[in-house]
Amino acid sequence: MFSNYNNEVELVINLSDLLRNIQEPVPMQTLPLFHSTRRSALPKMLLTGHIEAQEADEYFQEFLVFFFYGRARYIPEDELEDEFDPTDPPIVLVYDMEQLEIFPKRFVAFDSGGYGRLNIPLPLHEFAISMLTQGEELKKFIQRIYSENSNYLNKKITIDHHDYPLCSALEKLAALYNRLRERTSKPFGEQAYTVEIHYERKVPLAPVAVILPASMVSTPSGRQQVLAAFRFTEKQFEERVHGYDEMGETKFRMYSNILDIANSIVQKMDRNI
Repeated sequence: MFSNYNNEVELVINLSDLLRNIQEPVPMQTLPLFHSTRRSALPKMLLTGHIEAQEADEYFQEFLVFFFYGRARYIPEDELEDEFDPTDPPIVLVYDMEQLEIFPKRFVAFDSGGYGRLNIPLPLHEFAISMLTQGEELKKFIQRIYSENSNYLNKKITIDHHDYPLCSALEKLAALYNRLRERTSKPFGEQAYTVEIHYERKVPLAPVAVILPASMVSTPSGRQQVLAAFRFTEKQFEERVHGYDEMGETKFRMYSNILDIANSIVQKMDRNI
């Protein structure tokens, strides 16, 4: 499309169109997806066999199930007090996108929960990319911004500030990352560097790994319930079920434990990263 600024006409390429017009396949594996919720949500999931969206998202006005690509959801430190309830501790479900029979609806270039913090002078929808595959659009984006998965996981940006002057979204992202690198104060956490993925309405309850409170998995009865809930074998339980200590821990430490486990899962999964 054409935009007119100060009587000058310039071509602005939509990010979705740019990625869609990249024809060559990207030789990159997909990373695992992470969905965070609370223990109290698990009984309904087991009853229905799905993770289901409970209300329409405020911005997209759609019933969406949110995942994060290659890392667990980031929670700013000033929000931990409200997010973590010791009586209803968090659980994290880990998915392999390519094992699902449904396609994601879209991905967003960053955690949309941090959009207001990032101060980007473009509407959020400019950074939301529709997906028609199990991940090709996402891999093309990662390649353009980070070159490879390991750089994405380590938040190492490789895109140049001037590489895409005709694509406003990529140009603004490059400028954002340059700005974050130059900040001497604490940056905007992980949200700018975490791709968000949306599924519409519901996703089958079929995680390849789970992160649960240690109290749920440390007893024989708890173990049997987890085995039955996720249809894991005894061997899979040892490989796929990860407990974190929620007793006697500060909320920050509990959250840090979850992030450490999530990072460990990514590194151990059979991926070319």
